[in-house]
Amino acid sequence: MALQNTMKNHITQVDHRPVDSVSCTPHVHGTMRGQTSHLHCLVTFQNGTSYTANAVIQDQNSGGTHNLPDSYRWDSPPP
Repeated sequence: MALQNTMKNHITQVDHRPVDSVSCTPHVHGTMRGQTSHLHCLVTFQNGTSYTANAVIQDQNSGGTHNLPDSYRWDSPPP
């Protein structure tokens, strides 16, 4: 859910493309230490258009690092 909220806020505020919803599969509740999860997300804009983005959740806690937030990456919306 955190990835979807982050995508919605970023695309709406930074790309100035108001997002209505983001739905990602598979449903990931958390990643294991040092692991990466790959997802596909359907982003629906408030104007009714949509696009599918490949997304990644990476748990940055590995080795000697602890308490780092997950990092998120996804494909940018088309122009």
